[in-house]
Parts: sequence; structure tokens; C-alpha cells
Amino acid sequence: MSIFNGASAVGTEIGAVLTKYLGVTESNFENLGLLTIICNLSSLYPLVFLGWLDGVGSTGEDDAEEEVICNVPSALDGRDEA
Repeated sequence: MSIFNGASAVGTEIGAVLTKYLGVTESNFENLGLLTIICNLSSLYPLVFLGWLDGVGSTGEDDAEEEVICNVPSALDGRDEA
């Protein structure tokens, strides 16, 4: 099971539990507004973790190409480093 499928299943179950807890049914919409607000705010939760991505993507495409060129094994240019 992929992470996306697992997250979707967990999200669906959490939504069902919240719906039951708030008492929203096919005939009772009393807490539907609150349920909608909670669900919409929970979609913003991943923004809390954006700080963890500080170093990701800091290397530009040109820098990455230079690293690849500089790290070519010496066997490819005909020299042996034993």
C-alpha cells in the first residue's frame, strides 16, 4: 500500500469518527458547520512541517550538473588511481 493510499484511508476514517462524534446525520445538520471548519483547517496541518524542508532543493540544476561532472570515476578518463 502506498503512503497516499494509507493517508487517504486514515483521513476517511478520521472524517467518519468526527462526523459521528459531532452527531451529523442524514437528518441532523446541527454541527455541520463546525465539522466543515474542522475538516478545512485540518487540511492546513502539513504547513506546520514546511520548516523541515529548509535544505531540500537548495542545489540548483547547474550546481547538480557540476557535481556529477566532478564526481566521474577516474577509470573513465583512462587513469588508474590505485
